[in-house]
Amino acid sequence: GFIGKNLIKALEKSNFKVLICSRKPHKKKFNINYTKQDIGKELNNVIRKFNPEILIHLAWQGIPNFSLKNCNENIKKNIFFLNNISNLPSLKKIIITGSCLEYGSYNGTCKEDVSYKANSFFSYSKNVIREFLDMICKEKNINYVWLRLFYVYGFNQRKNKIKQIILKNLLNKTKIKIKNPSASNDYIYIQDVVNAIMKSLKIKKIKSVINIGSGKITSIQELVKKIEKILSLNNEFSKKIFKNNKVKKQKGKKSFNSKAKKLLNWSPKYTLEEGLFEVLKIRKLL
Repeated sequence: GFIGKNLIKALEKSNFKVLICSRKPHKKKFNINYTKQDIGKELNNVIRKFNPEILIHLAWQGIPNFSLKNCNENIKKNIFFLNNISNLPSLKKIIITGSCLEYGSYNGTCKEDVSYKANSFFSYSKNVIREFLDMICKEKNINYVWLRLFYVYGFNQRKNKIKQIILKNLLNKTKIKIKNPSASNDYIYIQDVVNAIMKSLKIKKIKSVINIGSGKITSIQELVKKIEKILSLNNEFSKKIFKNNKVKKQKGKKSFNSKAKKLLNWSPKYTLEEGLFEVLKIRKLL
């Protein structure tokens, strides 16, 4: 997946001995081995013999299908997998990625210790899995970090994401149709997310939900203008797209990063402009 592909690059440079579980076979590379494993099936012997001390769990099948049927299937498979792997005597910690959508319909500064009502099958599913993880880790004395990710962007992202759509249209000089240019989100660059995961690996005693976001919200209109500026397009497209060229914002979900700073010694290194610049540079557009 998107996060996994970027994380592998960091793990390759580490001293960790790594076993990656995937539904597709891969060849060994550096310190990284692979094994074929579906989270909905019993653990294979390769995993059992590996004796993992830490699990980084990123799996969510069927993205971007967030229907009731697919979310239910993910609940079943995730609980089955977490229950199985938590029985391994070697396991000491689980690092798992959640979503800011767990905050439901709430908009504003999101704090981890405040409960919000789910407003979608996906947010409900994530909350169910998180609550199960909390119970089973407390029962079996396993440490865990639930990283609640905000809107992650970067290289290897799916093509149907808003930033990819904007970029494609700007480069092809085609009109961009945006229903709600004032819609605002907290965008966090993938390398900052990878850094948070790597820092989570080093913490020994922890059982906590931690926000991972920039702490700032940006509207779609602002996003278009930032990409235009980096590409030196002088706002020629945004002037045509937005009737009122004044930047407007709607309330969006914004990460409160106090826990991340305190528990992980983490804060984002990249501004949105810097992250977008890196993406365009990697894609050889600059």
